[in-house]
Amino acid sequence: MALPQSIDDRQPVPPAGQHPRLPAAAVLLLAAALGAALVMLGGATTQGQADTPLADLERAIARSDADAAAWHAYAAKLEELKQYDRAALAYQRVLELEPYHRQAKLHTAIVLAQLGDAERYLAYLGDLTIADPKLAADLFARPENQAYLRQPRFAALARDARSQAMD
Repeated sequence: MALPQSIDDRQPVPPAGQHPRLPAAAVLLLAAALGAALVMLGGATTQGQADTPLADLERAIARSDADAAAWHAYAAKLEELKQYDRAALAYQRVLELEPYHRQAKLHTAIVLAQLGDAERYLAYLGDLTIADPKLAADLFARPENQAYLRQPRFAALARDARSQAMD
């Protein structure tokens, strides 16, 4: 930056109490507007995934760098199409990539319940009761589970999940 040649080449000094930069309120307002726009765009992208054709999602997960989000979108699409066995496998892939992905845990249980394979479902819920008893207790209250709760082994596991969730 060149130094002024004379006093007349300098920029005028603002009056007392004013700052030559944008007021802080304007900067904050701009930042809030940009943040809101990003959230809205992120929401639109998430909503758009439900409309994504299955073939596009299959191409996305076929890539070697497919992440948990791609697998989750694929699993959700399979669940929507009532392809529960494939959805369960895709949700389990999400859990391999992100072991604490709560939505994947929840939807794995839901699709396993829809499959009607009581042994596989019981094994999953047993593991979930140990790992996340609160989520397991919440799952037992869902409508998909009511038929299973008539079986003593599911009812006992539901009691265990509720008692462990309280600890």
